[in-house]
Amino acid sequence: IEGFLSTPDGASASAAVMDIHTHEADLRHALGQPVAIPSDFLEWAGGAMRESFAGQCAEAGLAAVELSASDFEWFRGRLGRRTPAEVSAYAWSADPGPYLDTFFIFGRATASLGELPFGDALGDAVGDASGGSV
Repeated sequence: IEGFLSTPDGASASAAVMDIHTHEADLRHALGQPVAIPSDFLEWAGGAMRESFAGQCAEAGLAAVELSASDFEWFRGRLGRRTPAEVSAYAWSADPGPYLDTFFIFGRATASLGELPFGDALGDAVGDASGGSV
């Protein structure tokens, strides 16, 4: 499935898959339940988020930057579930200020959700947190 979702033909389906996981996590958080996102999805989504961010930075004329965060943070952060202060606290190789407008796809959270990963997502967050660079 990952192979198909990563192709041009799978683009609309991949957006739906992202939406499902995003809104399920939102609902779980709102209901006071742990945010549990499958690790295989997070690995795919984190890679997609890093790749699109790198391309958007280049299109915006921004210098390449290294940003180290877990796949969970890439996924939740880029989709507007983190505040600018939270995203700025990720490990950036440069001042994050000029990159924040490009980082957030759907706007910025105005207050911290204070959410913590659980289950598979927790393993991602405490494991190799390098998250790659762009």
